[in-house]
Amino acid sequence: MESVKQFNDFLNDHVNLGIGSLELLDRNVDAIYAALKADEELKPLIVKKDPQGSWAHRTIIKPQKGKEFDADFMLVMKENEDWTDPVEYRNAIKRALNRHDKYKTMPVSHSCRAVTVTYADSHVDIVPFVALSDGRDVIVNGDDNEWEDSDPQSFTDWMRERDDITGRNFRKVVRIMKYLRDNSDWAGTKSIILTTLLGDRVSLGLHPEHMAFQHLAGARTQGNAGRQPCGQPRCTDLVKTRMDPQTLGVDHFHHGLARNNGGAGVGIAHGDHAIHRRDQAQIAPLRHQRFAV
Repeated sequence: MESVKQFNDFLNDHVNLGIGSLELLDRNVDAIYAALKADEELKPLIVKKDPQGSWAHRTIIKPQKGKEFDADFMLVMKENEDWTDPVEYRNAIKRALNRHDKYKTMPVSHSCRAVTVTYADSHVDIVPFVALSDGRDVIVNGDDNEWEDSDPQSFTDWMRERDDITGRNFRKVVRIMKYLRDNSDWAGTKSIILTTLLGDRVSLGLHPEHMAFQHLAGARTQGNAGRQPCGQPRCTDLVKTRMDPQTLGVDHFHHGLARNNGGAGVGIAHGDHAIHRRDQAQIAPLRHQRFAV
């Protein structure tokens, strides 16, 4: 327990961004959003704000000396049929800030995909996110003046899954590794790449429900070695556990039902059948399957 305390103390003292700084980012984001919603040109187009990045995912850390900490949010907007160029959405946000009494006196700049408001020791990036009439969700590539497909909710869900599987420790590990990166010779590694590499190492084998599943698998095979493949409980046994099948990376517990994409059957093994992962074409026996959710 002492080592756990030391780990948490190190996080709080050296790695985590302080509560005061986090609250400052919250206030700055809310103030910028309020200013944009009050703008006569933008007001009819704004749907909501959607926090993104390390600030939203709770993996933000203290910046190195002399560097800024930051918050990112997507400004979810309706499509404006009068704007034929994607870059108009980014430029409209910048114009609105330059018209505002407060922000016209502050540094406001733009990059390929965002408009940035810079403060003394931090900045806020505003990314226009548009739901097009053709059903696509997109962000703006201002350098090439074109749309880029975007699915931010999937990454948010991906982060939440890994944090659930690891008992709320995944985000802590990401913060620690970002701290080590910033104090090493691999400081150029982007946070999104680092987070993805770490997340790919999270196995469903760490999930409490999956450990219960493995225990059940072992119990089913005792005395039934001739009838049932090792490590594969019967469909009816799995249903009795009342587990959510999707926590095991499959759609349901019955062999032969259709996948979400209309393909062949998906489900936990029944008799001598193996299982499908719902997003994979290949089939693997359960005892050899590594669940990387």
